Amino acid sequence: MDAEDSDRVPEDLLPEIRKNIELLDANLPTRVDSANISGTAKLPFKAEWFRIGLRWRFSELCRSALEEFEQRRFVSAAVLTRAAVETFASLWYLHAKLRASTESKTLGQIDEYLMRAIAGNRIDDTMPQAINVLNCIDKVNDPLTAFVDSTTNFANTPIRIGQAPWACFPGPMPSTGGLTSGLRTSSGPATPDQ
Repeated sequence: MDAEDSDRVPEDLLPEIRKNIELLDANLPTRVDSANISGTAKLPFKAEWFRIGLRWRFSELCRSALEEFEQRRFVSAAVLTRAAVETFASLWYLHAKLRASTESKTLGQIDEYLMRAIAGNRIDDTMPQAINVLNCIDKVNDPLTAFVDSTTNFANTPIRIGQAPWACFPGPMPSTGGLTSGLRTSSGPATPDQ
């Protein structure tokens, strides 16, 4: 986002967002052919299968978040956007792991990572331990320092009793036909005392 975009309200960005989502959708693969990836090794297939799954998930979450925003269901839109950002972070983390393995010319623990990413969970001790998405976000945050702050703002903002959930969004409020009058002040979200 450049300086020009920071002055635009979300509704002004919708056509561009829709165009980018359509571009994502148009470039989604419809199959993974293991024979074309490697005739002997399983790791390249696992990595590609996981990467394609993340791309599909990211695209669908983005599309759903946009639809929710257009229907003025802002909390759902925020939750779906957060899920899309976490999915992007997982894709970035996969890229970083594969790049490190390629540059070092060693497999290291790439198979363990892929199994944790694909089949990991936190309930069944006989299965691989799931990767915490915050580790993925931290990996993205290394080169993009504002990433964590921008993605966790909504999810980590405390909501006081009596405060509307959308009052914790930063920036100008979307038009709600007067339903939110009194919930937001020029200095931020209203408190129950105001």
